[in-house]
Amino acid sequence: MLHEEHGHTVSTADQALDRFWSKTSDLDGPVVSNVQLELDDRTISLARVLMSGACTILHGVVWSRIFNTRAQADDAYSALRERQGAFGYWSVGVLVMGPEWLNPTTSMLIEEYIDQREQKREALARELETEREKLDREQAARTVINAYFIKQGDRFAITLERGSPRNEKIWSITFDEAWERDRFWDWLGWQRNRFDEFAEYMLSGSRLELERQLLREMLATERDVKKQGLGSGGRRPLRFWRGEL
Repeated sequence: MLHEEHGHTVSTADQALDRFWSKTSDLDGPVVSNVQLELDDRTISLARVLMSGACTILHGVVWSRIFNTRAQADDAYSALRERQGAFGYWSVGVLVMGPEWLNPTTSMLIEEYIDQREQKREALARELETEREKLDREQAARTVINAYFIKQGDRFAITLERGSPRNEKIWSITFDEAWERDRFWDWLGWQRNRFDEFAEYMLSGSRLELERQLLREMLATERDVKKQGLGSGGRRPLRFWRGEL
């Protein structure tokens, strides 16, 4: 564009150069050309900038895109910021091909960024779930009650202990003969779902009272099983019993 100024013709480009040189005349440092990505509310822009130190000499937006929400603009900015090495190429491309030339590329990069972020979030969620399950198992191991066969001198014992490894003895019962222990275990082994109940009883009850109660229940079960013709006979009538009544 040309216009008359003080009797001679001056172009708009000449005016821009005059403004540029007038700004640079007082600068001590070198002039650096840069292409930068900018975010302003819902708009991201690609701008060519001339700077000297902290002073901006020229600033020109070569491409911009407005998003529906600030969150979308933030995602776009984060996605494109990772491609800083391509800013110079993009700025030349839009000057030659037009702003629309860059839109498909930026859309693809933004979608890839969001997909990768979601994949990372899902992977993190899986890791957290795995860790939670591990902690749950460890907690269960610390609180679960198991039964153990123990030889105490010449006697045979069954103990209920909490934790893995064993760290809290809940209750125990001893027998003179191994077959007596096994007879009791034929019944007690099917009472695992009641071990917590036994532990709660032991908070205020006595070991002997619980022993008497469990032996009474065992004998009652043996009688019921025999009546139904399910007993195995011999010293261990519940040997082949599987908890049914």
